[in-house]
Formats: sequence, structure tokens, C-alpha cells
Amino acid sequence: MQNKKDITYAKQAQREKRVEANQFRKGQRENRISNIKSRLDVEHKEPKYNQAEIAKRIKKHRMAARPSFPKGFTDIELGELLNVHRNTIASWEKQGGRIPQLADMLRMCKLFDCELGYLLGEHKLPTRETTDIHATTGLSKDAIENLKNLQALCLEEGKTDKNRLDTQDVVNILLSYDGFSIIGAITDLFNTPKEATGLLNTKDRSETVFPVKAWSAALLWVQETLSQVCDLKKGEVLTKKKGDKDAKQN
Repeated sequence: MQNKKDITYAKQAQREKRVEANQFRKGQRENRISNIKSRLDVEHKEPKYNQAEIAKRIKKHRMAARPSFPKGFTDIELGELLNVHRNTIASWEKQGGRIPQLADMLRMCKLFDCELGYLLGEHKLPTRETTDIHATTGLSKDAIENLKNLQALCLEEGKTDKNRLDTQDVVNILLSYDGFSIIGAITDLFNTPKEATGLLNTKDRSETVFPVKAWSAALLWVQETLSQVCDLKKGEVLTKKKGDKDAKQN
């Protein structure tokens, strides 16, 4: 029989082996994680937000006009909506003040109709989608929102007359027509002084440059161009829409 001393030594040796095995497995796990991080170039750092930008955006949207509040919210009103004291609102809007808690930020996002990333200064416009579209196209926030609302508008228009182009059709034609640049024509019309004099050169209509010097001539040019495009595209678009509708029904 083993004496107590030998049994103690054996148990201690087993514990040491388990510790070594655990340390070995831990080292292997850390190496795997380190390798994955290096491949993905992931840096685990706490995000650093610009408190001054957060304060500016909170104040801007608090004071923005909205239905029932044409002058925006006062700090007292916003405080009551968020269940915080007006002094807390003041500290959020002050440069060098406090950053709101996440729950308060999320409630403000609902009130201000924006995403959390916007209040935190991560993107320029109220939503990431709008910011990305603006960065790609240069369109303003209002222009993007109007384009996004076209679908609902077109559904209403389609109820009245199935044989007419709706607003979305016209926008698609204006932006995709590969002949004369309609947008360019309208741009030159905007830039043509109304008091200017001169005649429209209509000899070469294939030119992409808008050859006008007078407002009346410029307006006539745009009207004629839109008429030509309408003759070319209206039937094509309506036929395609009818075909798409029949395909869905079948």
C-alpha cells in the first residue's frame, strides 16, 4: 500500500499536469484568436466619439421645427419627454458636457427621426442609407427623401389612369435616356439669363452642349427635346409596364 506522502505527491503531480494542459490550451486559443485578428485587421478599441458634435446635433434637432412644435422643443419639453431634468439636457448640449446614456440616445432617435449613428457623429445625414446615397450622387437629403417617396406617390397616380406615365416613369426616363442630355438642357436653361438676347442654333441637335443664349430659346429647346423623348419612350414604357403586370397575374 502507498503511504500518505506518496499519494499526496501523486495528486500534486496530477494537478500540475492539468494546469500545464490548461495553460497550453489557453495559449493555443490565444494564438488562434491573434491570427484571426491579424487576418481581419480587427482592432478592439473603444470608439472615441466627438462630444462637441453630439452636443451640436442634439441641440440642432431639439430646436428643429416639427408638427405641433413649430419652434422645436424647449429643454424643459425635451426633458419631460425623456424623463430627465432640464439641467441634464443642458449638460448634453454643452461642449465639454456629458454624453447621454444609450437609452436616452435611442429615445431621442425616435423623437428626431434619425439613427443612433447620426447622433453619435458616425455619418453626416440622419440615416446611413441617405448618407451613402448623398456621398455617391451628391443629392441633397430632401431630394433623396422625395425620390424614396416616389413609390407611394406612383401607387396613388396609377389608380386614376392606367394609360399614363407616372412620376417614377418620368424620373427614370430623365435619368436613363441616352440621347440628348435632358438634365443638361434644363441645367443650361436655369443658367440662361432671362434678359439675354440671341437665337437658338438648331442645325445640330446631336450636340450635348446646350447652344442657347436667350431664355425663350432655351425654354423652347427643352420643350422640343422633352416632346421628342416622350414620343420615343412613352409607348415603350407603358408596354413594358403592361407586360410586367400580365406576367405577375399569370
